[in-house]
Amino acid sequence: MASVQSNSWEPRTPLPTSERAPENWAWPSTDDDGKLLPLLETHEELLVRAVADSMTEALQRELTASVLKLQAATAQAHETIHGLQQQISSFHSKATARVVDHQVQMQAVAESARQHARREMAVMQEHIEQLQTALSASRSEAEQARSEAEQARSKAVQARSEAVQARSEAVEARREVVQARREAVQARSKAVQAHSGVEQARSRAVQARGKAVQARSSEAERACSEAAMQLKTVQFMRVKPNGDLEWGTTEEDSEDVEMLRARCEVLRCMLECTRPPQMAAKSNAFKAAAQGRPSGKRVETRSAADTGRVKNAVAESVHQRAQREMVVLQERIDQMRTAYSTS
Repeated sequence: MASVQSNSWEPRTPLPTSERAPENWAWPSTDDDGKLLPLLETHEELLVRAVADSMTEALQRELTASVLKLQAATAQAHETIHGLQQQISSFHSKATARVVDHQVQMQAVAESARQHARREMAVMQEHIEQLQTALSASRSEAEQARSEAEQARSKAVQARSEAVQARSEAVEARREVVQARREAVQARSKAVQAHSGVEQARSRAVQARGKAVQARSSEAERACSEAAMQLKTVQFMRVKPNGDLEWGTTEEDSEDVEMLRARCEVLRCMLECTRPPQMAAKSNAFKAAAQGRPSGKRVETRSAADTGRVKNAVAESVHQRAQREMVVLQERIDQMRTAYSTS
């Protein structure tokens, strides 16, 4: 090994001081080159061998120390490995126990989770059934709402058609209102003409009534005066069979008195029909005079109204009829206007 190292190794470090040439050493001359070269080579080889041996010894010492360190490290490593194996075995046993406990706990948790899931499934099934019931109810309500919507749509279409018809009727009613307004205007003009005619007839009737009242009042005054005189005479006198007059009354005289009293009553009724202001006091006086004796047979008669009063009544009825027609036309116009505004 030293030979191999001596052959392959080349000295790169300086020689030791003990082996160096002295400083005052002198190189041989050139004439002795042929003799000195082998000596130099031999000396160099010796130096190289010495260096190699010293280095080999140093390496062997280092190797021995390294082997010792390695053996110590190996023993320590074996001890460490043995301790680790013991720790691993204890950890494995602990881990096995923990795994068993964990498996037991996991089984318990899984069982509780399974039971909880079963309960949740039951609750969800019940909730699903409730949702299905609510869905069926909502579906039926939706169908009912759809049918009601269809009915409402048909009613809306019908109402629209009725509205169109009502609009056409309103247009027709407007035309009728216009026509009725024209007719009302014509009727109003006719009513105005009739009213003017009625006023003229009323004035003529008032004039005729005044004349008749004057004539009848004068005639009634004369008749009432005669009747009063005859009544007074008859009340206190009667005719004997020989033609003489005597006080007192008989049955025939009482009949005459009743006839006169009935005539006075007729005249009083006529006066009440005419009702002149100046004859009111006189008629009351004649009535008081006629009621002086108990009444027997009374003839309750009243004369017919005079010509002027009849004319006034006819004119008033014509006027009232025209007013009623105007009211009816106005109500019809208001109804048509209301129907048109509503449509």
